[in-house]
Amino acid sequence: MLSAELLLFLPVIVLFSIIASYSDFKHKKIPNSLILRMLGVSIILNLVYFRKTQLGNLFFYLIFVLVSLLVAIGLWLLDFWKAGDVKFYFALSTLVHPSNTSRFLLPLFAFLILSFVITLIEVILTRKFKFEPKFSIGLILPVVLAPFMEFLGASALPAVFLVYFIGTKIKKVLQIFAILTIPVLILYPQQAFSALLVTFGFFLLMSLKFEGETPSAPMLSASFIYLLVFGKL
Repeated sequence: MLSAELLLFLPVIVLFSIIASYSDFKHKKIPNSLILRMLGVSIILNLVYFRKTQLGNLFFYLIFVLVSLLVAIGLWLLDFWKAGDVKFYFALSTLVHPSNTSRFLLPLFAFLILSFVITLIEVILTRKFKFEPKFSIGLILPVVLAPFMEFLGASALPAVFLVYFIGTKIKKVLQIFAILTIPVLILYPQQAFSALLVTFGFFLLMSLKFEGETPSAPMLSASFIYLLVFGKL
């Protein structure tokens, strides 16, 4: 039996996702008018939804939306995606209610997995790609912060990606980061090597450059629908 949350939000998020994906495929953009409609409908549905839930849940929801907005804007500033993706990511975040903080970055995690799969398929089918690795001292940041990542639970992997991506954009990193890797490797070898392995995987993936562009709206939509349906598990 579908919960009240799914009955309210699932049909809406699926409908808007279909429209956004169609626009992204056909016009390579997500119109601002669609984002405004999503936010308008979201406000109405959330007013209905939160009339029958605790105030603490509203605060938790607002924190999630704020975190999603900051993550989306941060990745845009780092040239990870376009402004349209930021607005769509934010609008989608207003239509779901994760069960705990460990799921705040779950949509980003799902998006990265889907992007990897689509990228792999594109490599196999088109073979139009270049491998352009760019090393940076910032790549060690996930290793330095590895001991803190385990507190994030399910959000640890996307958090590693965020730290990795920030590290690649830092032009000048203090040498102290390089020095800190030694005690971290000694004191927290399992976490450090896990972060190093994941970072290396992200490094290989981000080094692949393709001709053309895969629309992101379908993958973002699927990621938030996943959170909406399985966020309580």
